Amino acid sequence: MTTIDKIINVHAGHRERLRKNIANNGIYNLDELHFLEYLLTFTITRADTNPIAHDLLKEFHSIEGIFEADVENLLNVKGVGIKTARFLQFMSVSAYMYNKSKANRKPKLETVGQIISYLNSIIPPSPNEQLVFVILNKNWTVKNYRVFKGVSHSFISLNSNEVAEYLVKFKANFCIIAHTHPNQSALPSIEDLKTFKSFQTVLNAFSITLLENIILGEDESYSLKNQMFYNNSDYSIRIVNSKNYNYNNH
Repeated sequence: MTTIDKIINVHAGHRERLRKNIANNGIYNLDELHFLEYLLTFTITRADTNPIAHDLLKEFHSIEGIFEADVENLLNVKGVGIKTARFLQFMSVSAYMYNKSKANRKPKLETVGQIISYLNSIIPPSPNEQLVFVILNKNWTVKNYRVFKGVSHSFISLNSNEVAEYLVKFKANFCIIAHTHPNQSALPSIEDLKTFKSFQTVLNAFSITLLENIILGEDESYSLKNQMFYNNSDYSIRIVNSKNYNYNNH
């Protein structure tokens, strides 16, 4: 047997072990390493993907970190070519589109937990702040939503006509407003309070009830309406030693 034949047999054996692992345990029960090993076989047709998976996890720490990494950074990992790098980056887009598709079932949002979960499913990943309006029927079922890029106190003055047209077009009865604090605390700034007070003024002009006003942080969310922090993992109330902002007084 030649050296090339031996290498091919080793790689074939590695992939067979992966397939047996999935058949025996189910793909949903794979740990991050073995899931990544298997995923890499779709673009790396011959090489052993185990060391590449190890190096990716060492560099980016998690599946989430790998999927959200820039192509240039992924290419720095030995064994990752441009095709594989783009494939890995596309995984986060696939996950977002899947969750967005599920969110389009027009769910009924009756609790803060349901609202935060829904917001996390429809807002695309981004290092920049994003703003979203969710319009609901009288029974709190989602009618429509729209994501805007960027949010500031000047946003409402620059885009008031666009926001008003959107609210009128979908005949909003109730509305949820939220924006993101990427990789930051959900604690509201004075600028946040001024901005959302402006939004409240617009909603009042159209007799639209604001159900919730949420800031989505890295690990927590903050309700400007109820002045409470929530854990993003289980939506339980999080007690925080910080200034208790009064939304109505700003």
